[in-house]
Amino acid sequence: MIEIAAPRDHVYRFRLDCMNLPALNPAVRNVTRSDGSTGPPTAGASYRCEVDLEWGECVATVHITEAVFPSLIVLDMETVLRSGTSDPESRVRSHEVARFSVLPGGGTRIDVELTLFPPGSVPADELAVMEANAGAPINVELAAMKLALENRPAGMEERNVEA
Repeated sequence: MIEIAAPRDHVYRFRLDCMNLPALNPAVRNVTRSDGSTGPPTAGASYRCEVDLEWGECVATVHITEAVFPSLIVLDMETVLRSGTSDPESRVRSHEVARFSVLPGGGTRIDVELTLFPPGSVPADELAVMEANAGAPINVELAAMKLALENRPAGMEERNVEA
């Protein structure tokens, strides 16, 4: 959970746009839209990126499963160790549900629930590292998002004007 002193529609649009991820998380780079669309992000949009995680260098896909403006974003992600891209046992799936609510005074509260689905063959020591670090990237992203939105110059236009 995080509270951001910015209007809910601004916070929602910022979080929905996966192209913002490298600015929010230093472990994420080379984000590209992979669904063939060039329009604003919405349900059905997919992205591909590279991510450096505690358990290794990975390739990730992010699929926007649900986008209900301005209150709900559901993401399904799959992360694959670069060294194991052809091995189904090296894939880690996750499901993120972000709910956006208005705070008194016009700010926004984001509640994020993350569920991790590691492959069954992950050794216990690797699984412990994954579980211990699963929420870290989201916490980094939310803190950076708070900083970016709260320090945004007044009247600055949103990059994406549609939900």
